[in-house]
Amino acid sequence: MLPLVLLRHPLKYDMIDQAYPWRYLIGECLQDGILPLWNPYQLLGSPIHADPQSSAWYPVTWFFGYLFGYDIYVISFDFLLHIFLAGMGMFYLAKQLKYRDETAFIMGVSYMLSGFFIGNAQHFMWIISGTWIPFITGAFLSLKNVPSISGAVKLGLAFFMIMTGGYPAFIFLLLYLLTAIFILFMIDYIRKKEYRALFRFTKYLGISGVFTIISGMVVLISVYHLQDAITRGTGVTLRQALFGAFTPKSFVSFILPFASIRDMDFYGTDLSMSNAYFGLLTLIFFVAGLMIRRTKLVNLFLAWGLFCLAASVGSALPVREFLYDYVPFMNLFRFPALFRIFFILSFIIVAGFAFDEWRKGSLNLAGRLRIIKLAVAGLLLGFVVYALFQKGLNMMYFIKYQLLIFSEKSLIIQHILFQGTVQLIFLTFFFILLTKWQFKKYALAGLIFIAGADMIIATRLNGPYTLYSHLFKSREVYAHASQFPEGFPVPGPGPVIDNRDSRKLVYQTFWRNLNIFHKQVSFEGYNPLHLKGFEEMADNHPKLFETILQNPLVYLADRVSPLDSLFFHEQEENFIKKRVYFDEDEYQSLRQVNFTSNSDDTVYITAFSPVLVNTKCINKGEVLLNLLQNNYYGWKASVDGQPVEIITGNMGFIAVRVPAGEHEVAFSYDSVGVRIGFWVTLLALVAGLIFLYPKGVH
Repeated sequence: MLPLVLLRHPLKYDMIDQAYPWRYLIGECLQDGILPLWNPYQLLGSPIHADPQSSAWYPVTWFFGYLFGYDIYVISFDFLLHIFLAGMGMFYLAKQLKYRDETAFIMGVSYMLSGFFIGNAQHFMWIISGTWIPFITGAFLSLKNVPSISGAVKLGLAFFMIMTGGYPAFIFLLLYLLTAIFILFMIDYIRKKEYRALFRFTKYLGISGVFTIISGMVVLISVYHLQDAITRGTGVTLRQALFGAFTPKSFVSFILPFASIRDMDFYGTDLSMSNAYFGLLTLIFFVAGLMIRRTKLVNLFLAWGLFCLAASVGSALPVREFLYDYVPFMNLFRFPALFRIFFILSFIIVAGFAFDEWRKGSLNLAGRLRIIKLAVAGLLLGFVVYALFQKGLNMMYFIKYQLLIFSEKSLIIQHILFQGTVQLIFLTFFFILLTKWQFKKYALAGLIFIAGADMIIATRLNGPYTLYSHLFKSREVYAHASQFPEGFPVPGPGPVIDNRDSRKLVYQTFWRNLNIFHKQVSFEGYNPLHLKGFEEMADNHPKLFETILQNPLVYLADRVSPLDSLFFHEQEENFIKKRVYFDEDEYQSLRQVNFTSNSDDTVYITAFSPVLVNTKCINKGEVLLNLLQNNYYGWKASVDGQPVEIITGNMGFIAVRVPAGEHEVAFSYDSVGVRIGFWVTLLALVAGLIFLYPKGVH
């Protein structure tokens, strides 16, 4: 983590390929006074405001984007801020559970530097989700303890943050967890016959729910039209839902996270999914927590954690498949390993409970802790001995040249031996501090220091593999970005097919979604969100698609044809780049029009932004003007300021009829519903913050 904290190396993988370019575009829109509604540079245009992965409405993105704009340093600081906030969130949750400050601090460090945050550092939406989950859970518990409107608003604001920046799957799972906690509280209220208190708590939960819906209106309206326009709107297949599991072999990461990022074929999962480390001390006290009497709430967290652990292993157990088949919303996402955040959070809560009880002196855990430490030491020693008897260790070379970098040649046994030795050293310190507690004046400070050092070293070892690119320097990437054009220049007249993430655009860690930086409208793009028309054309009619891409962003059609004729044209490979295909109803109305094509006819772009394309069209007869952008809800067109109908051509792209003469033709993306939702959201947030301010946010 230190090289990233010092801003020495850039982040890697999806953080650079997706999160950075999207935030870069959002920031430029905001600084240009434009709402971030449309991304024209990827996949022939996509509604970035409706993409759950874009963070287009996330307040933190707006803060950095509007005030500074995104560069390699800002995106790194944004990530580090969320890691810090994640620790603060766990500290806050621990305090709502009435844990001591030292317990809350250890829990916060264990959570913020856990295998989820380090392993999935490339998935910014996951990181944002993990950041706000403990805040939301803590606010929920706080509302139960002190039901009030201010508490309801706090809970709603925390939910707004995960709604706008997080990954939807985490929201679904979190809602199930909060529902279980509510049922537990409800049973307790009913058992004690405290019906008025139950009604009061339920009332403020309802207020919080209403505030969340109102404040999240811009998100809800944005995604309203998305389901019918994307290919994954109805869910994923079971095979997809089981992909990317935290496999049973990955359990080694509970004690040896450095071993979990080598030989991924052995683990049977992705590099980002195999780490669930949450600290050696925390693990010891988690096991201790299993051996003592716990509160009902801690028992619920334990049950939830074990359930999520069972779901995270994917096909190794039937739990994830059961959820897919029978539980609402569980068929909408992939990666069983995302369940890790919930069992890590739950296990840390159980560990915190045991640690807190031990600190209070209410339980004598000395004997149990001794047994646990010996068991963990025996397990670690077994791994170390196994590694020592393997061939080709060459540890001196490994430590000198491979230890702190991403090495494709290091061996898993080298990782096991090195971190196993380090863990045994930490375990020795824990043993001394835990057994000599009453004799050491600063034993608590030492324990906290060693627990933190354990997490920091584990992060440092895994960082080059999952967190940052050690081969590149942030200052060089920053200097390279200075060549990117500012604002939104008018696209050139060349064919769209030439705008690729080509080798000439690649630089160090930049290699995908580069057209956003270079302001080139492209048919390429690294983004799971594909609109149906685009995917149908690209996947099922590739030769026709390639022919269409020979056109510039705006062009005039030579002829129109019905979709039914496409089969025959494909058989004969009779493709004409300026022919446009329409469905039967549109074709029947267009065939009556006497479209003419003259060599002198021309169209060119006069002004351009992500939400506006102004063109000048000069033509002798009526023509069909085409814009190579996906026709999604919100697009409008006008000729000389008068609205005209947009026709969907070639299965998903924009076309309009233009009469003979010289005309100004404008295409604009402006969803009235989204704008209304934006103002509703803004007013709700301002009202909520004003309401909280005089009362203090605790």
